[in-house]
Amino acid sequence: MRIHWCGIGPGSGPGLRRLSQDGFPVTIWVPAGDGDQARLRDLPGGVRRYVLSELDSVLGRGDIVVSMLRAEDHADLARHCIGRGAHFLWPGHVSPELAGMDDAARRAGSVLMGGIGLDPGLDHLMAQDLVTAYRMSLACRPGNVLSFQSVSGSFPVEPGPFRGKFNHPPTDMLRTLSAPARYRRGFVDLLIAHPWDGLGERLVPLPRPQTFEVHPIRDSQRDWGSSLLDSAWTVREFFHGTLRPLGWAMAWQSVFDQIAAMPKDPQARETALAELSERLAADHPYHGDEPDRVVMEVTLLAEAGGRPVWHQSWVLDAEADTRGSALARLVSVPVALCVLLVMAREIPVGVHPAPHDPRLVRRLLDQCILQAQTCLRINHLR
Repeated sequence: MRIHWCGIGPGSGPGLRRLSQDGFPVTIWVPAGDGDQARLRDLPGGVRRYVLSELDSVLGRGDIVVSMLRAEDHADLARHCIGRGAHFLWPGHVSPELAGMDDAARRAGSVLMGGIGLDPGLDHLMAQDLVTAYRMSLACRPGNVLSFQSVSGSFPVEPGPFRGKFNHPPTDMLRTLSAPARYRRGFVDLLIAHPWDGLGERLVPLPRPQTFEVHPIRDSQRDWGSSLLDSAWTVREFFHGTLRPLGWAMAWQSVFDQIAAMPKDPQARETALAELSERLAADHPYHGDEPDRVVMEVTLLAEAGGRPVWHQSWVLDAEADTRGSALARLVSVPVALCVLLVMAREIPVGVHPAPHDPRLVRRLLDQCILQAQTCLRINHLR
């Protein structure tokens, strides 16, 4: 069994080091233009130029492929893994196309596992932990009304006038901002054309509480609801969003205007998003070892008769340190930990998001929270 890590970007180092410290053989496959030589010298493992046909030629049954490549590359890579009886893991969402490979993966004996980075990933682990604790509590009653929020953000410790910086073109972020967002508030499902149309503020209950701007992203209940909350539960609010430093919306108004004016044709729109992404990365880069920060809050509230009967949150605050950037640690280390679960045959074959088994959730959380300077579960009713 060998681990093949495809793509490095700015954030693979901590996860690769986590695997190498246990002595597992890793081959790092680097696409053209992905990573400078200094970064490659700091990474453990042999390095090869990424070409899918060459990777396919050396894949063996039971090998594990990790992809830090673009989301649009995952389906082809997954098919090659299934064809070789190998396993495939990636940090991002499980797309409908990848979910549709479940039967083929089961027949081949392959594990396909996504949603195992930061968001999605660590946020889902925190949510599963809260829901498990609520289900086991005396407060869990059929008539309760539930509210769920999961919000997170990554930005410089010193955000600067633009309230954000980039160490790679933010294409995925712009795609998310250009797509409608759906969430539930006051028992009503809301659909907005642009995420910034739902902009608000949120006080995150860190040890030193801090207010951020926040907006919804994607389809909260499609991404979360079916796998998290019981269908019989009454849900007042279900919100998945992104935290931004105060002043972000004002600083980004010109970006919003450009996104809103982009062509409707999918191909032309994708080209325009890529061009804007390249400009933003060039105009607002991280410099050298400039530190980043990640903040996350996941909260579950249960009410009866208008009064809270159960109310707990996970909160996380992480900054860059000697182990690497906060975002790199909180994306790549969870991926590495899931690689270890697959190696230990603790994940069944087929297509899966982040683990739901409370035993695995707890074990992963215990390891992941070590990557943050602050990570707490708070009982708001004590």
